[in-house]
Amino acid sequence: MSPKASFYFVLYLIGIVNLLTMITERDYAVDKLIADYHKPLKLTAPSTIEWKIGESNSLEVLVSDLKNEQERASIRYHLVPMREIGAKNQFTETLAVNQQTGNATFSGTFNKAGEYRFKVWADVNRRLPQDAGGHRIRASSDTASFAILVSTQKHEIPGSKFSMGVDKRLEHWISGVPYYKTVFVNTDPRKVSLNGLPSGVRRGTVGENSIQLIWDTPMPGKVEFALSGNAGRSLAADLDAARLDFAVHVDPPRWNPAPQRFAHWNIPYNFTSRVGDLDANDYSIKVLANGTSQVQTGEQFPLVVMPEKSWSSLTFIATSNSGHEILRTEIPVKSPPPPQVKWTSSRLERDDYVINFTAEDIGGKDANVNCSIVSPQGLTGMLSARHGKTFTFTVKNVTTARPPAVIIRTSIHGIGGASTPLDRTFPILY
Repeated sequence: MSPKASFYFVLYLIGIVNLLTMITERDYAVDKLIADYHKPLKLTAPSTIEWKIGESNSLEVLVSDLKNEQERASIRYHLVPMREIGAKNQFTETLAVNQQTGNATFSGTFNKAGEYRFKVWADVNRRLPQDAGGHRIRASSDTASFAILVSTQKHEIPGSKFSMGVDKRLEHWISGVPYYKTVFVNTDPRKVSLNGLPSGVRRGTVGENSIQLIWDTPMPGKVEFALSGNAGRSLAADLDAARLDFAVHVDPPRWNPAPQRFAHWNIPYNFTSRVGDLDANDYSIKVLANGTSQVQTGEQFPLVVMPEKSWSSLTFIATSNSGHEILRTEIPVKSPPPPQVKWTSSRLERDDYVINFTAEDIGGKDANVNCSIVSPQGLTGMLSARHGKTFTFTVKNVTTARPPAVIIRTSIHGIGGASTPLDRTFPILY
């Protein structure tokens, strides 16, 4: 094999390795995306709650890992008693789902004191992103269990131990975005005192059996919460005292993964970046054309934008639910480049010299190709197709003239226009 042939063979091997690497990385990203959509939803409910006989009471169940507004509006909950409730108890259940968050509120009434245990789970029909096939799947949740303590005096059941809980013991967050944490309690939250709040964290609103904690300006780093609480019921210390530990990793804001560096006119631009490890429910994405005009994008993930010829830039802005701007990235919008030819092989087949090459337009579209023989004159060539991605150019009857080489001129036309005609010399080994 000649030095030139060896050189092009090495380039061919390098191209094959790079192609296999890109295919592997793409398949890994798709597999990771599919696995994320198959993960069970996470349900959180207070472990114990106190209700009063004869009164209508309520319990909130929180859900995480829903992907979009449609899932939050269509999620279904299933509440099952862990042991049969007798007819005398006359427990009547109603369910309300918050379509903005997907969280559920169960309401009901008991007319007999006692301890009643339930389990709850949920499911939702979801559609995979187009990159992962776009078909529908059914995603279920884990099962949350809780106990309802029913008495004549709500919040004051003798002998019940005070407890506190949270949905996640370890959580990732983004600096600069207000952080909210719900602490569940099994007693009257208005009487509960909390000690050990980190600097900058304050107590927020009080729910039926919950206390909200607010950190307005989280800073990067790991923050350990070690809370001690007192139920304020004037009971023995071992009944009224409780402790709660959890942690938050706060990271600088970043796109995950980084968005593509530029877009092209009339070519769909897929924006699949999320904000760090934040749940998609905690922020929204806005897209601007030329820095000012908002683009309608439909569902949040993935965003698909079709840049127009009048656009010079795309701006992606992530904003927290409280209105705080988290990230802003601007990328240029350019004219699409013309397709480029990639030579794959050349060989002598009997009397003909056969050249194989590929040419793919931007966005994976077919390209228009034209080939001609520059030298030597008098030979004829035949192109397998004028439109496509894979081509063969055959120089007929080269063994008759036996030239040491042929020079082929190739021009390619695509969405971005025509490429500069390319002359390529192919040495022929007889």
